[in-house]
Amino acid sequence: EAAAGGGSLTLISVQDVDAATVDFEPTANSYALADYTAFLFIFTTVWSDSGSAATLYMRISDDDGSSYQAAYYGRAMHAVDQDAAEALEANVGSAAQWQLQDVAQDANDGVQNYAYQGSVWVPSYAAATTRSFQMRTDGSFGDDAGDDLRMVHAVGSVHAAADSGGWDSFQFFYSTGNVNGRISMYGFKDS
Repeated sequence: EAAAGGGSLTLISVQDVDAATVDFEPTANSYALADYTAFLFIFTTVWSDSGSAATLYMRISDDDGSSYQAAYYGRAMHAVDQDAAEALEANVGSAAQWQLQDVAQDANDGVQNYAYQGSVWVPSYAAATTRSFQMRTDGSFGDDAGDDLRMVHAVGSVHAAADSGGWDSFQFFYSTGNVNGRISMYGFKDS
């Protein structure tokens, strides 16, 4: 049993971006899976510069970002807009990436006003293969259907085995345009 109060939260990397993808990789960002129990990504005013509606996605890699898993992602999502309209969605593991939003983000003038704010939590799974890597996300953004504030909560898994080093890299991108804004990566340690 671990002693209370022994854990810590460490800021690993902050990326203020205007790029097609935002990648967090062990070599480039100086972290090791074995050092952490879980990772937390915080999204601050994140939007696509495409000028058209766009959806935010995430992928993972088991080879320091040399290639990213491109199949077997599954998710279950609950979304509610400011008018209390609800949506439930599920996909059983056939997607090419995790979708962090259930509908496209608004692309009207001043897109920063409709930007995504949220978080993604993932366990480390250091040095272990797994067929069900899991993530959890919570966020809000202005949807393209009517400029409504939309809140989303989702869980995801990828049904593929990683190499012996585990899923070590994380990539975020939009369906169209560059990612703009700030994404911060934190690591949790049990002791």
